[in-house]
Amino acid sequence: MSSFENGVFVAYIAMRLARVTLSPIVSSSGSLDQARSCEPITFPISEPYPTANFSNVIFGVATTLSRLQDSVPQISHWMSGTGALFLAIVVDESVTDDSLASLESLYDTHDINLTAIRPWNCSFNVNEQHFAIIRDLHDYSSQETQWAAIIDDDTFFPSPYSITQLLASHDPSVQTYIGGLSESQGAVDYFGVMAYGGAGVFMSMPLIRQLDSHVDECLAASLTREGDGLLSGCIYNHTQTQLTVVPGLYQLDMRGDLGGFYESGVFPLSLHHWKSWHQAPVDKMAKIADFCGECFLQRWRFNGDTILANGYSISVYEGGITKPDLDLIEGTWEAAREYESTMGKMRDRVDDGRKKSYRLIDAEEVDGSLRQVFLRHGSSDLDKDGELEAMDEVVELWWEWPQDDEY
Repeated sequence: MSSFENGVFVAYIAMRLARVTLSPIVSSSGSLDQARSCEPITFPISEPYPTANFSNVIFGVATTLSRLQDSVPQISHWMSGTGALFLAIVVDESVTDDSLASLESLYDTHDINLTAIRPWNCSFNVNEQHFAIIRDLHDYSSQETQWAAIIDDDTFFPSPYSITQLLASHDPSVQTYIGGLSESQGAVDYFGVMAYGGAGVFMSMPLIRQLDSHVDECLAASLTREGDGLLSGCIYNHTQTQLTVVPGLYQLDMRGDLGGFYESGVFPLSLHHWKSWHQAPVDKMAKIADFCGECFLQRWRFNGDTILANGYSISVYEGGITKPDLDLIEGTWEAAREYESTMGKMRDRVDDGRKKSYRLIDAEEVDGSLRQVFLRHGSSDLDKDGELEAMDEVVELWWEWPQDDEY
């Protein structure tokens, strides 16, 4: 049985996710035994998306050398082999030519065409560089380039093909400005309606060409020094272009545990702040998207009490969980109720005693199958007898697809 909730397909499976209790298996000697095998569960999923083609897009970022080095696993998830041009403004004052060349070589090993350069004006701070990069995007674009995108070093696109489809739905021959708003109504009220850069900002080349002639003027005239504000102000003051707001481009201006967001059945076009305001292993989470397209973060409910948020978590609810509850986002992050005006109605956070959560910590392809590992941390406190009160619990989930000759 299945239904649509929050616009996202949710599948209901009338059987348990595992035939054994989700807990460690310990031998009489106190060591972990080999995990018991489970019967396979068969159900339909979506086909993988085609390989993304970004040969008409130039992506730009302004950040430090070390952050670009650290971001390779995440950026390569969505950019490797896509034909995109990638321009990095490296803001370190003492960066050397050899360091820039080494960075380009590092990305080249991941099939990413990176050009790493110094700022054209080193007096600008990092936020200002996120606007000043307009000039570099113009200069380093090619004849094939139709779109320019400004991202942060922690902007993440789980499904690059979905971004190509987004761009294909707009006309690159006219001035176009595409992005997402902040989820924080307070931020929108204070900073204004604009594309919030961590979610990804996409502009057609006709818009880039017009902005290029106003970069110096906009930098001199603007009262704000934030890159997003500089960009939107320049667009609104010197063009007739208005922002096209795209749901699914997430700035994620929330702090704390974003489990309720990731477990809500959302299909995000972009994610942000995943290594600062909150922690999420996004490249490992989105590995499943390579195999079944739309199934990233899709929810399956097993036997009424267990929810698999694909790529993020397995949650076991004491007493089960109902459809009305699944229709609401669990408010797990700080001041979550303040986000209802932008994200929809929420329910209270479920106490740990009623919800056992196993969070994804790893995912890898093994001989054409996908292995996901979920972890629940046990207590590290000692009881009165000096024994550990609880152990960590691990769930290993294998996704296997029929071979072509099995269809």
